[in-house]
Amino acid sequence: MFSKHGVLMGATVALAMALSGCRLLDDFSPSPSESSSTASTMDASQWTFEYSPGMPGHPSTADNGWTFAFPTANGVHYLTTKQHPGSASAAISASISVETSGDPFFEYRTEPGNTCEAPATVRLYFQRRGDNMSGDGDYEFYRWWNNSAAFVLGPGRMDLVGDLTDPSQWTSVFGKHGDVNEPMFRAALADIGEVGFTFGGGCFYGHGVYIAPTTGQAIFKTTDYVVR
Repeated sequence: MFSKHGVLMGATVALAMALSGCRLLDDFSPSPSESSSTASTMDASQWTFEYSPGMPGHPSTADNGWTFAFPTANGVHYLTTKQHPGSASAAISASISVETSGDPFFEYRTEPGNTCEAPATVRLYFQRRGDNMSGDGDYEFYRWWNNSAAFVLGPGRMDLVGDLTDPSQWTSVFGKHGDVNEPMFRAALADIGEVGFTFGGGCFYGHGVYIAPTTGQAIFKTTDYVVR
């Protein structure tokens, strides 16, 4: 279930099983004083696919944002952009949409060990600088996924907002919420190095998603990504 090379990392099996079958939404709304961003980028060249076999280096530029087509083999895992330390304290937000043709099935079973039943999702994510992707020791708390700011993949659009002031909304590599080890959550936030999305389902938040062949096609688009 765990790769020391960091290729396939996500939440624990137990957490994903608890979330099975649920569409995860977020009802956090920033106050007017938090409405201006301190850091954001919509430059497609500054976004990078990581641990994603067969994907190009970057998404494609599109009107008011960037886009990519889901592949028909494994798969899209991480899609990230660099972030300056100290630039995030209130929230991460994104506006996304998925356009489909046919009846695409978003396949998340990219490995035999992923035996949990939970739908394919995209969710907000941030990572501390210097992560060696091992999950060992303190590195267990270098990567954080938002529990509630997630979109079950399918046609439609959604505004995702992850509240950075509430550590309990965020999950570390092995499924521990930020309020369980708040000092390490705060340390990761203060020394943030990357933000973005991860794609996964079943037992894991970031082990990849692709479209099952012959079922259809799907285009993912982001028109806004703001860190504040």
